[in-house]
Order: sequence, then C-alpha cells, then structure tokens
Amino acid sequence: MDIDTIIGGCQSIAKEIVRSAFPVGTIYAASRDASIPARLLAMYLQGPRVTFSSQEATSSCNCLVVDDAAYTGNTMRGLARRFKEAGNAFGTACIVMSEDCGYRPSFHAMACSSGVKIVFPWTKNFLETI
Repeated sequence: MDIDTIIGGCQSIAKEIVRSAFPVGTIYAASRDASIPARLLAMYLQGPRVTFSSQEATSSCNCLVVDDAAYTGNTMRGLARRFKEAGNAFGTACIVMSEDCGYRPSFHAMACSSGVKIVFPWTKNFLETI
C-alpha cells in the first residue's frame, strides 16, 4: 500500500468521525505500526493528542483506539474490553479491515479479502532494497 492511499484512508476516517459527532479527545496508537495513522488522524481531526500509553489511554474519555489493520480483530477486541472495563467512551479505527475480521472497528477506510495481508510502508523491509 502506498502512502497516498494511506493518507486518503485517514482523511476518509476523519470525515466519518466528524460526521458521527464522536468527540475524540485522545488517540491511542495500539501498536508501533499504528503511530503514523494515529498521527495523521490527530492532524486531520485538529486537536486530539496521541498517546502510546495504554494506562493513559484507558483513563481518558472519548479515546479513539487506532491500528493500521484489523485482520483477526484480536488486538481491537482486547483493547475494547479494557476500555469498557475502565468505563470510558471510546471508538476504534483502522485503515484496513479484513472481511472476516472477528471485531468490527467503529471506523475503517477499506476492506480486504480474507487471508490478504497488506504491506504498509512501515512494515516493508527496506534494507533488502539498499
């Protein structure tokens, strides 16, 4: 997946969030791979801060949990459980969701077929091309 597609996906998610009127206060990057989509969403939503601390995120109201992709849904399902237990309002978002994902994020930009794994620029092994 190229960066222009990722940017477009994040813009699409941000528009969806604005239309939904979910007041995002904090964005939690669910993994290192989620840091770029999380920062793009923060920029497009004009204000939410980004955190990588699950403790800080679960103590924040109106948190958006962001990952780059949801294939099985296990990461998002586990994080959703933690946020529910903390009693906070939250939403979930990812750029790509597999059609057979076991957890449906609140927001996503595109779907992929079952078994397909997207190669994001930050997961690509650039050292092989040098």
